[in-house]
Amino acid sequence: MTNNHSRHWHLLFLCGLFALLAVLVARTQVGAGAPANENDLLLFEAGPIETTEPYTHSATTTTRDGEALHIIQFTGPIEDAWLTAVEATGTELVHYVANYGYLVWAGESSRSQLEHLAANSDFLRFSAPYASSLKSGRSLRMAQAEEEGNREIVVTIQMLHHDGRFETEQLLDTLIIEQLTPWGQVLNYQNMRALISLSELERIATLPDVVRIEAYQAPQLMDEK
Repeated sequence: MTNNHSRHWHLLFLCGLFALLAVLVARTQVGAGAPANENDLLLFEAGPIETTEPYTHSATTTTRDGEALHIIQFTGPIEDAWLTAVEATGTELVHYVANYGYLVWAGESSRSQLEHLAANSDFLRFSAPYASSLKSGRSLRMAQAEEEGNREIVVTIQMLHHDGRFETEQLLDTLIIEQLTPWGQVLNYQNMRALISLSELERIATLPDVVRIEAYQAPQLMDEK
């Protein structure tokens, strides 16, 4: 039991700075019209998902060898036995998503089993593709809405660090204008800064293992000399 609890808290830690930012921004978007039960929400920076309502994010990611990022939500405070049941489907837990959710990496068979659990189990209530529309940061979406598609912008691209990552890295080489930093691994993620055209944003977001794309904000000096 101790090992299971340690694993669970380690996975919670994997949320990282991107996930924390998403929660903070998403909470500001939950206004007076939000449901009374906040536990019905999965919080993303792109906006909260109400899991009791139809899933309206239709732009789903493509898959490679049947694998893709996926989102799930449990019925309440997560128990170790529930995580074990999800992993038994062949699903890899990536990071926690408030409230009671997880971003996961799953093959076609695993996703089918997750759908079955969401429909029939007493511990999983929601299972859906991690849509490309959920991957872009707020400032990047605003830039995309306001500017012409050929505008160039510096972004940070975060993707899952896994055995099949090299194929995505090669595809990204064809979609970006210039890679500005080498890939750097942080826990089970890897990040890279690049110059891209906004017209390629959606194609980058549809890559199955891209987790997040955020407009890069250069650090600004205050009183430092």
